[in-house]
Amino acid sequence: MKPMINVKTSDLIGPPLNWALAKALRIEVKTSDGRVWLVGVDVGKQCFEPSTDWSQFGPIAEEHLYRLDKMPQGTKCWAQTNVLHFIEAGPTRPIAGCRAIVAKNLGSEVSVPAELCGSDLQQVATP
Repeated sequence: MKPMINVKTSDLIGPPLNWALAKALRIEVKTSDGRVWLVGVDVGKQCFEPSTDWSQFGPIAEEHLYRLDKMPQGTKCWAQTNVLHFIEAGPTRPIAGCRAIVAKNLGSEVSVPAELCGSDLQQVATP
């Protein structure tokens, strides 16, 4: 079993966010070379990157998000699932949207493979 670390959903970004979204949506993925890959597709053919790839994020947003917008100040974006309690922010619409879906389905803290986590993620301290 691969080592996992706990991360706040609001801090997820990059491969850890893509992996958590796959888990939230029950999409089968594997990790390799610090990236997230769809299972059943040739490696190199389909990297799962909806947090940065609109062609992957768009259909997910259409199905799972109620609202996706930029904050009035224009520096951050926010997303809302169809359940009013799950609103998340992020530097881009796809990141905010992915975080909102993860929060709705997995909660405010998730365990992600340590191999995907770089220094840009803050781990949640566990007692």
